[in-house]
Amino acid sequence: MSYGKSSGAADHGTEPTPLHRTVAVLDRQWMDTVELLTHVDQARKCIRAGIPRNIRSLLDGMSCELNACCRLLQDRIAQLSPRFMRSRQSAIESESSFWRLFPTEESDCTTHLEALLSGFARYARRASDSVTFMELMGDAESLILLERISAVADRGIWFIELYMESLALHMDGEHLPEFTVIIGLRGADVSNSRAE
Repeated sequence: MSYGKSSGAADHGTEPTPLHRTVAVLDRQWMDTVELLTHVDQARKCIRAGIPRNIRSLLDGMSCELNACCRLLQDRIAQLSPRFMRSRQSAIESESSFWRLFPTEESDCTTHLEALLSGFARYARRASDSVTFMELMGDAESLILLERISAVADRGIWFIELYMESLALHMDGEHLPEFTVIIGLRGADVSNSRAE
């Protein structure tokens, strides 16, 4: 992850301040969240027909959580830098080549879950990098937010791996643990609980 100059600092030719760096890290995390959300929503659309109830619930819950993470990141960025805004469309347009490694045009559930597993693993690694950076910056509020987002990523990996294993073993998916949202749309009731 690059923690270089934010666009605002580069435009004015000044050295980035700690605030610029903090906003740049939060913005990068927001873009990563939008990118992952786009692929979760794509999986929801592509494998909707014949999808088991619990997998539909998993994808719906992940979409809800990632939407909430986007909102929380936008709110924090707005607190720190009220003039800094970016649209979801601009984040989607800047999508990385990472996802090109996982073609998911077909409706195969396993293919989509494999792509999402890799996407969540990448997202978790980048969130961890953001947490480390924010610890160095000393911004406690942003650090708490990024730790919660990191917990969402780790939990997503756990659930996807569990569901993929169940599909591979042709298990009855109805007995898998139900995915429950830990970061709601309002964002006020954020919990640090993790699946164990």
